[in-house]
Amino acid sequence: MEDNINTKNKEERDWEKTGIKVLDMAKQELFLGMRYMFLALNMLGYKADRRIRFVATDGSFLYYNPVLLIENYKKNPTDVNRAYLHMIMHCLFRHIYDAEKYKDEDDIQLWNLSCDICAEYLVDGIELSCVIKPENTKRQQIYKEILDKSRVLSAANIFYILKTQMNNQAQMWIASGEFEVDDHAYWHADQSDKDNRSSDEDNNKQEEKWENAAKKMQSAMTFDSGRGDTKGNLLKMLKAVNHKEISYRDFLRKFAVTRESMHVDMDSFDYGFYNYGMTVYGNMPLIEELEYREESRIKDFVIVIDTSGSCAFTLVQKFINETLGILTESDLFFEKIRLHIIQCDNQVQEDK
Repeated sequence: MEDNINTKNKEERDWEKTGIKVLDMAKQELFLGMRYMFLALNMLGYKADRRIRFVATDGSFLYYNPVLLIENYKKNPTDVNRAYLHMIMHCLFRHIYDAEKYKDEDDIQLWNLSCDICAEYLVDGIELSCVIKPENTKRQQIYKEILDKSRVLSAANIFYILKTQMNNQAQMWIASGEFEVDDHAYWHADQSDKDNRSSDEDNNKQEEKWENAAKKMQSAMTFDSGRGDTKGNLLKMLKAVNHKEISYRDFLRKFAVTRESMHVDMDSFDYGFYNYGMTVYGNMPLIEELEYREESRIKDFVIVIDTSGSCAFTLVQKFINETLGILTESDLFFEKIRLHIIQCDNQVQEDK
């Protein structure tokens, strides 16, 4: 009996080792075609799980069913490459972490579909031999229908469109499994299932790591001189998801320069007086705060206002009021600044 158990365990370990080799080969192929994905491709550890269908991820690990993974690889290695890349897309765009917002079963199914459409849209747009498949006319038609309603095919946009305008079609796509690739069991694991559920703190840390990875990938892709067709729609989507609005005040701080200004600096003192006191009185340092300190503020400020008919008066007025409010605050500008206000049409003609 014990020999049978040992033999079974050895067979299972062999299956798992072979599964890891398959995943490593897929990762290597993807990296060779998309070097800007180096960080993202190396962020998932591997864990075998025979309960899932094919593969799955929770943002920390890539779970795989060894038997199904190897069978799929034997049939078509491209399917394994695409599945790996599909899950990386889920992680980069943080689909996993937004899944907890949805509690209703219909919304969960719709969110799963939206994320899969988004991931497959990105994978389909990459023209690499290791992931490319014959063009699917049905898919292209679905992408076109959604793009007609939204310029960016993010999961959130797709979810809103499917729920409000294309619910009947969505139910058919769910039933047909047209976009289903990976198992989303780890996204919606029950709170009581400790094996499948990471803590909120761990999720937040992992989400931050993927957010940083997405930003680094955007930078790498921007300066990458490789073939454009290896990037597909990915760069556009990364720019959309990484874009965050900043306040006008924070934007102006980028142009601050460091200069000395006349203010008492309570954190430092004149070492000359200090040494004089120690020399003359032995143990009585003379400490006097400095009357200046280094600060980062704006010294030169130019405001160029388009007064042509292309800009609405209310918009210009709002901008001027906001700028005036910032100018009156002392923490952003030096006491003396050079301010230029220029009116222009399509270009600045002269500045006196």
